[in-house]
Amino acid sequence: MPDLRIAKTNGVATAQKEGGAAEIDRLRADVEETRHRLGSSLAELERRVSVTAHWRRWADAHPLALVAIGLGAGFLIGRLGGVGRRPALR
Repeated sequence: MPDLRIAKTNGVATAQKEGGAAEIDRLRADVEETRHRLGSSLAELERRVSVTAHWRRWADAHPLALVAIGLGAGFLIGRLGGVGRRPALR
């Protein structure tokens, strides 16, 4: 059976043979806590994505309003953009 003792390295305290079970339990608890935090972060990310994608549902429910917004934006860009302006006739 291999020697499972862990020594102190670079200021990191680790368990020796008799305290190894406590160290393993602590590490397992840390892993479980990290998994829980990652799960919470993932749930928050899914919520944010669904809120961000909400505009698609609005567009599906109001297609004429979306077309009107697009036409209005195109008109403003065309009027203010300066592309294709004709020189003034004198």
